[in-house]
Amino acid sequence: MHHFSKQEVFKTGAPISVRRSASTSNVHTHTHDFIEIVYIENGSGYHKINEEEFEVKKGDILFINYGKTHSFSSENGFVFYNILLTPEFVSEELINSENAIDLLSLNCFENFSDFNDEPKITFSSDELIFIENMIKEMAKEYEEKPRGYEQALKSYITILLIHIFRKMDKGNILGKEKKIPAEILDYLDNNYNEKITVNALAERCFYNPSYFSRIFSETFGMSITDYVLEKRFKKACQLLSLTDMTVEAVATESGFRDSGAIFKYFKKKLGITPAEYRKSKNKQ
Repeated sequence: MHHFSKQEVFKTGAPISVRRSASTSNVHTHTHDFIEIVYIENGSGYHKINEEEFEVKKGDILFINYGKTHSFSSENGFVFYNILLTPEFVSEELINSENAIDLLSLNCFENFSDFNDEPKITFSSDELIFIENMIKEMAKEYEEKPRGYEQALKSYITILLIHIFRKMDKGNILGKEKKIPAEILDYLDNNYNEKITVNALAERCFYNPSYFSRIFSETFGMSITDYVLEKRFKKACQLLSLTDMTVEAVATESGFRDSGAIFKYFKKKLGITPAEYRKSKNKQ
């Protein structure tokens, strides 16, 4: 199975591609680290996403998140528009649009993977005229690349995503409790000893950084910084109790920048030094 990377697909220019293609053959199973939106202009067939098969026809849209495996088969061929984009391409707009996200209650911008259970979208006839014309305009902007085309594509893709997510949500987003995506917590649990920034975390789930920090604090009763420090502290306590590693080595392994940082945190948290903590545990 082939994996298409962002570096391979977006070699030059903006990290977005909008093309109209025709195919008389099947598209074999593959995966990629960018988002793919497929609009079927003509023809029909079957699209398999993560082993689940969907029958698709003219007018259908498929939203395929990054990291998902998928393939396409058709007996009679099909004509389609293929929109490829990185999360970063839209995140600059979305994570700086806190009011728009709140207003629309589009938690879909929090975490695209929440919507992969039903990746096929079908619009009504009236809606489809608008959607198809917009996609055609996107393809024209991408092909001709007039001045300001990147900004135009950002505007188009934001509108398209809003319409797609409204359909995928089926009215269930309004009133949903804000939450931190599980993938973010998994990332923190596995990388707390690395350098972690609020901006990088917020971009992963398409939040405004200040908005992300606020809902994180509301959810866990502590800031992201304190959450990460607690993870590092617990790991340091474990290493001090169960190993003979030096305090400097424990600091490095648990994510503190140096022995001074771990010393200050232990004094603040427990009122004792890491060495004193180790002695107390050895006496038990």
